[in-house]
Amino acid sequence: MKTYKQVLIGASASVALGLYGATRYFFNAAFERKTLEKFPRLGKGSPWEEEIEEGRIWLKCHAVPVGTINSFDGLKLSGYYVEAPNAKRTIVMCHGWRGSWERDLAGISKWFYKNGCNMLLIDQRAHGFSQGKYTTYGLFERLDCVSWCNWLNKMYRPEKIFLYGVSMGASTVLMASGTDGLPFNVAGIIADCGFSSPYDIIAYTGWNIAHVPEHPFMDVLNLMVRRRIGVGLKSFSVADAMKNNTTPLLLIHGKEDEFVPFGMSIENYNESNQDTSLLLIDGANHCLSYYVDRKNYTKTLKEFIIKAEKDFKTRDLYGT
Repeated sequence: MKTYKQVLIGASASVALGLYGATRYFFNAAFERKTLEKFPRLGKGSPWEEEIEEGRIWLKCHAVPVGTINSFDGLKLSGYYVEAPNAKRTIVMCHGWRGSWERDLAGISKWFYKNGCNMLLIDQRAHGFSQGKYTTYGLFERLDCVSWCNWLNKMYRPEKIFLYGVSMGASTVLMASGTDGLPFNVAGIIADCGFSSPYDIIAYTGWNIAHVPEHPFMDVLNLMVRRRIGVGLKSFSVADAMKNNTTPLLLIHGKEDEFVPFGMSIENYNESNQDTSLLLIDGANHCLSYYVDRKNYTKTLKEFIIKAEKDFKTRDLYGT
């Protein structure tokens, strides 16, 4: 007959194994490349599905492959370039988690093109034609973004660069803002529906979708991420980046976002110590703010670019 101690040990072992198994399943779903490609496409079933598809085709027809760069950890990352007539600036554009540049950026890219913006569209690591086994929710992607900016300066020498990202791409460009090596000619950063940190969005998703409590789930997951990927989920955040950021920011978020709560953009706004604007779009779900209220979206975007470029000229003149 088993003693109480034996029963307790057995029960504890079962709970531990169950927790490990559940965490491993979540890790695979959230980080591994092989599962990233099994996600519903942006806008599927929405009123804008056809428009998004038309924009995707337009963008793919205009984007020219520019080859690859090497990441800090030895991955080959793929990029694509769109040259606009009479361009005055270049936008480095970052897609979201489980997304693609051709779909996530389909709508706004045509607006950028018509408004004198060249575009560098990148395949984030573990997406598209870029190498990588794991995505890292901006932790390594921010370094990739900085590398792309420096490559852009070497190859095309734009006078001004803007960073633009949606979802994970938004957090990528926000975290890049406070990363060493970001070139001086980054004049502004636009972040649409970004999260506050990798840890925060995964904890939120775990509870919101699977009703998994933060502890001990996130503790075990963080250990697993450290062991397999080599970085902790709390190692960097938008708040950390804001401490070193010197670039104007425009934050955009849909108030009906079911994936990344718009409160995270408010949190990012409150953390910023630079000139920062915040646009919240009524009725917009995740990554759909442009389609829901493009008039307000593009008006705010245009005003931001004009002001950021004016401030950039002053900064360039006085070297501050």
